[in-house]
Amino acid sequence: MPLLPSDLHRLGALMRGVAARQAPVVITPRQYPWLVLFTCTLMGLMVVPWISTFSPGTTMEAAFNAFRFISLSVAFQMAINYVLRYGDNRLRHWLDYRPLWLNILLRVGIAFSAAALFTVVRFFLPHSWGMHHEQPRLINALAGSQIFAFIIIVVQLAIETMERSQYVSTENEQLKQEQLAARYEGLKQQLSPHFLFNSLSTLGSLIHEAPAAAEQFVEEIAEVYRYSLQHGEQTAVTLSEEVAFLRSYCYLLQMRFGESLDLHIDLPATVMARTIPPLALQLLVENVVKHNVFTRKRPLRVAIEFQAPATLLVRNTWQPRPMAAPSNGVGLSNLTSRIRMLHHQEVLVEQSADEFRVYVPLPA
Repeated sequence: MPLLPSDLHRLGALMRGVAARQAPVVITPRQYPWLVLFTCTLMGLMVVPWISTFSPGTTMEAAFNAFRFISLSVAFQMAINYVLRYGDNRLRHWLDYRPLWLNILLRVGIAFSAAALFTVVRFFLPHSWGMHHEQPRLINALAGSQIFAFIIIVVQLAIETMERSQYVSTENEQLKQEQLAARYEGLKQQLSPHFLFNSLSTLGSLIHEAPAAAEQFVEEIAEVYRYSLQHGEQTAVTLSEEVAFLRSYCYLLQMRFGESLDLHIDLPATVMARTIPPLALQLLVENVVKHNVFTRKRPLRVAIEFQAPATLLVRNTWQPRPMAAPSNGVGLSNLTSRIRMLHHQEVLVEQSADEFRVYVPLPA
């Protein structure tokens, strides 16, 4: 199924390792107001006795004003944190697509600036309205607001660290399960009985018609199964090893299908040392043969190309069978899991009216 532009944008963000890859939040929007109320009350109750202790001459009105100022300041700063981390707004989305370190640095700067601005407005507003009551000096109020801003930011970052820790733990456990499933499916696919049966049938016809070709066919089928047994359980192989194996595999297919199957590989030598899961390209070519109809007059064309800076493109003409071939649907899912475990990136699939494309990450 073709991916929407929004999907490609999101996946691109994940591949770049930006802040959009943050873990799901622990605190929901409904819970956050209660957290604000609890924090305001707690900090107010902690600071007011401190004022009364170290300033014995403080009146009840001054203590109440201090409590009100602290509560409003804390609520305002937590509201800023909510907008920047949890809110659905353009600023939050813009910050999400910055690198994680820059995302945190910008949010800290915005929080300190907002706290200072709130304090200045809160300090001069009563005078502009003709209200006169006891309040701390501006420098003391600014210092206090920055201290509260620092405390709230530290708490916020601690919550986010807990969120990421839980997310990483869950993701690692999921990856372990996917790895076990991927290895199991890979083992099942190594020695396909259908492929072996078709290869032996082709070999049987070659023995009498073209003994020299039969001898070459035996060497190629031996190379295919040798590679499958030696590398099938590995996590990664070099692209050069995978391509050499793929050429042997496709030789067997072309001996069977003749000119109706056309495979073209165009890869620069500079990327041959990059890694890929074993049997990845073979799986994609096998799926192409399995799900398309092709004849000598209407050949199936498969191309494997490199797209800078780090993508392997496997594309083929889209000639679907009138009746879909039997499939359990785990092949491409298995490959996606193995790519995710190896490169922490996603396989992208696109389909047009006449072409099917698979984009496989191939980072340096």
